[in-house]
Amino acid sequence: MLGILNRYITSVFIFFSIIQGVYFVEDAFPNLSFTDPVGIYDAGDGSGRLFILEQPGTIKVFNNDPEVEDVNIFLNITSIVDQDPGYTEEGLLGLAFHPNFSESGYFYVVYTDYGPKRNVIARYEVSNSDSNQADILSALVILEVNQPYTNHNGGQMGFGSDGYLYISFGDGGSAGDPQGNGQNLQTLLGTIVRIDIDNPTNEQNYSIPSDNPFISNPNALNEIYAYGLRNMWRFSWDPLTGLLWGADVGQYNWEEIDIIYPGLNYGWNT
Repeated sequence: MLGILNRYITSVFIFFSIIQGVYFVEDAFPNLSFTDPVGIYDAGDGSGRLFILEQPGTIKVFNNDPEVEDVNIFLNITSIVDQDPGYTEEGLLGLAFHPNFSESGYFYVVYTDYGPKRNVIARYEVSNSDSNQADILSALVILEVNQPYTNHNGGQMGFGSDGYLYISFGDGGSAGDPQGNGQNLQTLLGTIVRIDIDNPTNEQNYSIPSDNPFISNPNALNEIYAYGLRNMWRFSWDPLTGLLWGADVGQYNWEEIDIIYPGLNYGWNT
């Protein structure tokens, strides 16, 4: 996964222009530096700001200007984000802004925590007094999924055009999916889930969309949108076609890019 991270980070911070097979490299923000960045995001609020996700547990915000020199710490949750001190795929891994972020101030993060080892999806709100700072006391846990190993945590999240929140979870880790999670519809490991965070129930801080593919299957968790995934580290929607594309980190020699369809089994590990 570190190779995927390095390529992703390079694509985030380096601008490429290809002219007749020749490319040039330019530092997009030469006055800035970051610690283990794993994502760059636009809140979609028209503010012209960018948000950088740092794996140890911070989100930094700055103006989208190549001459920018000032960075604000938008959120710091390093005290609750746990990482294996060695080779790690854990940390603060994903960020998604609510479609009505400019009005609600809601945004969502996914991070790893211990005791027990798990992936946590939480909602935060922007501070009422400073739009460049989150309200650390506003945390609301939406969903937690126990994680048997330190790798394959997934970590991507995003809102579809349907307004629902999509989240990727890895198969739980180790090699070869030793617990068979990828083909087990009774766990959220090895899946992409789809939930409605605008209409919580009395039992949980979200509800299940009525057209989720396994809504009528008594042997499957209703949150599941697609399964049989090893570790879908990133996904995104094609703005022209609306198709959902995902990058599933493979084992050893194989990587996979998939179009994600509801209810489809992507085969890991069969």
